[in-house]
Amino acid sequence: MTKIFLLFSLLFATLLASQNTALIKDTITKAYSEHYKDYGIEISDIALNLPSNLSSQISPDYQIQSIDLDSKYLNKKNGTLLLNVSFKNSLLKIPATYQIKASIVVYRATTPIKKSQNITEANTQKDRVSLDKINQVPIKTSQINHISAKSYIPTNAIITLDKIQAKILIHKNDAFSATIKDKQISLETTLIAKENGTKDQIINAINPETQKIIRVKVTGEGKGEVL
Repeated sequence: MTKIFLLFSLLFATLLASQNTALIKDTITKAYSEHYKDYGIEISDIALNLPSNLSSQISPDYQIQSIDLDSKYLNKKNGTLLLNVSFKNSLLKIPATYQIKASIVVYRATTPIKKSQNITEANTQKDRVSLDKINQVPIKTSQINHISAKSYIPTNAIITLDKIQAKILIHKNDAFSATIKDKQISLETTLIAKENGTKDQIINAINPETQKIIRVKVTGEGKGEVL
């Protein structure tokens, strides 16, 4: 009878440990899936390094109440969890480490992209890379065609947020259409940009006929409003 009881206890402990492991992995999976929801994340494996008192505990009173995962670890493949565990009538805080194997969707430059050049479907290509290859946050699919390069991006480089800026709608030295509003009258003229301009930015432009410098608010791609 004693042997049967011990065997039952061991089986119960194994099941409890399995449930604890599943709960922890599920927490990590949900956290990474939410953090990388715009990057098509695919998780292939999660390795846990649990304290011995968590992985081998045989007491039926032993349970994980909640799990804390600091968001700072979500940009890495390795991290630390804080397990809030109840054992008998005590609440314990136990750290545990993990390593995740996953891949996400990124975009690479198919040609050299110069500073201030628009980033579009024509000069980028989708790729999938391992999470441990990412050092900076990459751009999202939704940003393609809506951003410009803040600095030079070489061919095949992964395009990351630190390399981009708001899309330049009017480029320096380009001719663009500008609207002049005066009460109920609205006229259009062609000006030459003296600098790059993004949405709602105020830039200087020149009237090619009078050579006068004019202040213009950028309203759209190749469009502005004279102030």
